[in-house]
Amino acid sequence: MNEITVEPPATTLDTIGLYCARAVFVAVLVGMVEGLVVSKLAEVSVSGIGIATAGLWVPAAFLFLFPAALLKRVQSKQAVALGLAVAFGAGLLVARAAKLPIVAESAGALALAYVASQIDFDPAFRKPISIAGILLAVALQLYAAHWVDAHRAFASLLVERTTVPRFMLRTVLRRFV
Repeated sequence: MNEITVEPPATTLDTIGLYCARAVFVAVLVGMVEGLVVSKLAEVSVSGIGIATAGLWVPAAFLFLFPAALLKRVQSKQAVALGLAVAFGAGLLVARAAKLPIVAESAGALALAYVASQIDFDPAFRKPISIAGILLAVALQLYAAHWVDAHRAFASLLVERTTVPRFMLRTVLRRFV
């Protein structure tokens, strides 16, 4: 009467797709907040800037999942949470005082990547989440490239007031050189 259920092994699609889903989670949250902050600082209501910023954040979100995976191995979850909270608070102070948004962006992205790495999916939901993660990662990046081309004046706000989107726009997409 004791049934032992064996989980099917994760396929390559599942592994890559779940990684994409986690990166999309981080990119959407960081990008939306950063887009709203840039819009408020410029005192201009810009339609789509949050989603476009999220699309620009997708590659960086992938990178932030690597240190998050290392933090996941730490035994004390409270110590990690406290360290990330202190880093984010210090990042906000540095960003406000020295006008260096990279510190706050990085601390927030690392904290969200750590949260995303903690999410464990039921085997029945892995395949749909994997496919959705891949599709959303591609769709966000395509939307960001299209939005930047259509709204160059507003995209320049991202170049002036952010770090990761600035890097993506200038170096990768070569839109603002």
